[in-house]
Amino acid sequence: MCGCDRGEEAVRYCPVCDENLCSACVEEHSKNRLVEKHHAQLVSDVKRDADQLLTAPDTSSRCTVHNSMPTTFCCLSCRVSLCEDCFADHPGHNMVLLRDFD
Repeated sequence: MCGCDRGEEAVRYCPVCDENLCSACVEEHSKNRLVEKHHAQLVSDVKRDADQLLTAPDTSSRCTVHNSMPTTFCCLSCRVSLCEDCFADHPGHNMVLLRDFD
């Protein structure tokens, strides 16, 4: 669902804003000079990419860099799962919270 007060189904997701957008919000988003260069992706593409990554054999519940840290994010741009410490190393990437796909 879109986060606006219209209560409509989200059709796109902006990874920079971390917002789901309905059709009306997509139009507003593209006209706003502050965010006009953001690339809002189709929600179906984001879900498909996340599902593929989350079912990949190399996905684990522990960060590969910080072994003691649980993975909490999925970087769809790099196709890796990340802990909170690694999140800062992926600025502007298409990121989703793993808990959103439990």
